[in-house]
Amino acid sequence: MEPCFRIGDGYAFYAGLLTDNALHWHAAFQVASGATMVDAAGMEHRAAALIVPRRCAIAWL
Repeated sequence: MEPCFRIGDGYAFYAGLLTDNALHWHAAFQVASGATMVDAAGMEHRAAALIVPRRCAIAWL
């Protein structure tokens, strides 16, 4: 998949492989498809689609 990043009125969109898996905080909500993430408490979350709430710390697996 060729990575792409777009910014529009009220949204940002990225499609592509994830290479940064360090724990980080989100300033806005994020929707991820086919993802596995670990939250700040170390709990693993895996689903066909995940919604990451605003101000949530996550790392990709």
